Amino acid sequence: MYKKIGNYLSILVLSLMIAVFIVGHFILGYTVMYVTSNSMQPFIQKGDYILCKRTNSTETLEIDEIYCYDSEGKLVIHRLQSITDDGLSFKGDNNISVDRMVQRENVEYIYVCVLFRLPFGKDLD
Repeated sequence: MYKKIGNYLSILVLSLMIAVFIVGHFILGYTVMYVTSNSMQPFIQKGDYILCKRTNSTETLEIDEIYCYDSEGKLVIHRLQSITDDGLSFKGDNNISVDRMVQRENVEYIYVCVLFRLPFGKDLD
């Protein structure tokens, strides 16, 4: 009897998790990303799982906010430094130099939060 209830609860929880993922990702535009670089340390660390929300081209970008942008097919997560007529200037918190200029249409996500951090201390690349 208890085993059947446990099975039903497991199916219910799994179904709810799938529903939340579908609504969050496809309807609300949220996605989970895994960080593979130290460029945003100490704020965001290599190995963190972060939550990001898709942006659209009409949203106003804010200086000092963290965004994910497409750089030659790879997503880069860095802080917005400045907005000029030539484009957007980003820089990783742990980097010395500023990234090359990025166009607004290449900005795909805004950082929301760190979901969780793996405390293993090993490189996962």
